[in-house]
Amino acid sequence: MRRLFLLVLLIGVVSWAALRHYAQQNQLYQQLEQLTTVLTAENNLASRIADDAIRYMEEAAAKDRNRPADMALVHRAQALQTRAKQLIEALRNTGDRLHRATGNTEAQPLQHLGAPIGAGLSHDAPQRQALARQLAAYTDTLRRLGLLEAKTAPLLLPALEPDTPVIEALADLTRLESELLARHTYALQHISNKVGARRWLTQPLAIATAESNVVAPGSTYRARLGVANYFSANELSMQMTCNGRPIPLTPAGTGLVRFHAPARPGPATWSGTIRVSSNVRDSTFRVTVPYRVARR
Repeated sequence: MRRLFLLVLLIGVVSWAALRHYAQQNQLYQQLEQLTTVLTAENNLASRIADDAIRYMEEAAAKDRNRPADMALVHRAQALQTRAKQLIEALRNTGDRLHRATGNTEAQPLQHLGAPIGAGLSHDAPQRQALARQLAAYTDTLRRLGLLEAKTAPLLLPALEPDTPVIEALADLTRLESELLARHTYALQHISNKVGARRWLTQPLAIATAESNVVAPGSTYRARLGVANYFSANELSMQMTCNGRPIPLTPAGTGLVRFHAPARPGPATWSGTIRVSSNVRDSTFRVTVPYRVARR
């Protein structure tokens, strides 16, 4: 009887541990889904801002009678815009394929979120290799044009295994889209300043760019935080925080984010806040940035 009691007790403990693990895992999946939804909305806003940037550069060039120097810059911005849109479409199509492959639907957003992605995004998949080459080529173009710092990490597709849960893959793809749009927006802002269309944003946007979106447990995560808009650094008084703590600013008004990554591998996020004071008004911008902690 005592052995039977101990066996029942052991089964109960194991069952409780399994149930608790399932509950924690399901909570993580829900958090990742919510983060993906927020990032997607921010990405949509960044895309609209990029469209506005192109339109205002075209208008500024036209007001200056389409000087050859201005038109060369406009054509450069248009070419970058076309490539960025193609990459974003490819990333979103990849996410759509994952949804369809697991039977996920709009009405049941949590259905099959923990299902494995399979081999579709494995390192050897032809579609993945083609997309990786396009991301690398876009980054090289920005660097060659002087629109990206040489030490900036390349845009890399997440290192997903066939057993990676779908929701983690979707979050990683959305995070990659955010990073792509951040670099693209900075590039357009740099070009627009030369065309003369300084006030090209209809709405200011907080942007964060990381040196790498994958960090080892306990290592130092580094990123830059800023506001893409028509103001110059001299016209503003700015204060920035990372996870509630103040961070130093460069003379150009860029915040330097530095912190130690968690010791536990897995998806993680950090929150940035930018408080801007100008002669016109005071504004606060917030951004949530996902990254991944992984052993290398």
